[in-house]
Amino acid sequence: VVFYSYCHNSDAMTRWRELLSGSGNTVEFIQLDPSAPANSRTNPLPVQIEYGLHHTKMFLTGYDEIVAGSTNSMIRVAVHTSNLLRGDNEMKANGAYTQNFPLKQSRASHNVSKRMKSDDTEPKCLFEVDMARYLESYGYTRRQQWYPTTTSLRDKSVGSSRGLSSGEFSLPELIRQYDYSSAYAVLIPSIPGRHKIDAYHNFGYLKLRKA
Repeated sequence: VVFYSYCHNSDAMTRWRELLSGSGNTVEFIQLDPSAPANSRTNPLPVQIEYGLHHTKMFLTGYDEIVAGSTNSMIRVAVHTSNLLRGDNEMKANGAYTQNFPLKQSRASHNVSKRMKSDDTEPKCLFEVDMARYLESYGYTRRQQWYPTTTSLRDKSVGSSRGLSSGEFSLPELIRQYDYSSAYAVLIPSIPGRHKIDAYHNFGYLKLRKA
């Protein structure tokens, strides 16, 4: 799923759909519009504001890591400062945080219902809590299978990825399947709009003060 705001490149979207056709993967493009009705697909915030919505510059990429013949599901978190514009990347100084994380050991079981129930009792690391909370603010609740159902893009001798080849997850649920205990960064989410007093310190400069 790709969230975007102002730049609309229909040719690029068409090429992505054609590239993924028949691969078992899909792509969904969602434009965020601050003038859209509150709590809608294109404006997940509870209010309408005139100066924009989320301004995220982040990639979450799932992939398989093969070590000693064993295939493990991994996620790469990349947070960067540049917009996805050629001028930003070639003519400006930019920074990026990138780190890879493995699937939680308790997710090795293929029983999805047990995995989801275990989330209520397992301790959470702050990195996981912050990222899942931020993604929940997008209001994207569609549950789907994020791993391709075909093996056409992988070496069939490797087999399917451990733990995620079955079951459907929402995006925040998917994020919670991975172990972020080794994270060496602190996320500072910024969510436009208004927040309750007990949530002030979860976002923006008050979150930065706690970091």
